Amino acid sequence: MRRIIIILTLGTIWSCGTNTKKEQFSKPTDNHFELLIKNLKRLESGYTYDLVKQDAEDCYIPNKNADSLFYNPALPILGVLEDNNDIISIIHLEPGEDFHPTLRTFNQSGQLIDEEFIDYSYCSGYKDCNTVECFEVMKIISKDTIEDKIKLVTAPCDNSGNKLMELSRIEVKTKIITIDNKGEIQVFERTE
Repeated sequence: MRRIIIILTLGTIWSCGTNTKKEQFSKPTDNHFELLIKNLKRLESGYTYDLVKQDAEDCYIPNKNADSLFYNPALPILGVLEDNNDIISIIHLEPGEDFHPTLRTFNQSGQLIDEEFIDYSYCSGYKDCNTVECFEVMKIISKDTIEDKIKLVTAPCDNSGNKLMELSRIEVKTKIITIDNKGEIQVFERTE
């Protein structure tokens, strides 16, 4: 719920800064969504994003003063997946305690089909006494499949805040996100 409120607030603030000078609007026949897609980094099979390091190089940052009549998200975009027929799949970085990748699918006209959070979000802001280690990596498997894997090591703490390592526990989870030929997103999870 907090993410939605943040997103709506940021969208409202940035939409108020829309520039209204006539010479800055493009011709109505221009396909703004297509132009946006051409400016995004291609995320090919094998691409990985470390959610702990937040190492998003060449991330697309939207123009706050752009014409808001076309799809211009207020959030940074990690990139676009390889072509998948008529479906365009974009990974946005949603703000929170850290950036969280979100997959959105669109048709060729730029209409939203589906969206889904990719990460588990356990590592961000998870700095309590019980956390020993936390790793999370998202990997592009193919043009229609993404894998997110997290490894979380926890240990209870005594009253003095000392970790009781002999009682430590390792949890490994994997999330597989797939996109079907209609652009709908399915999520499958497993714990190892």
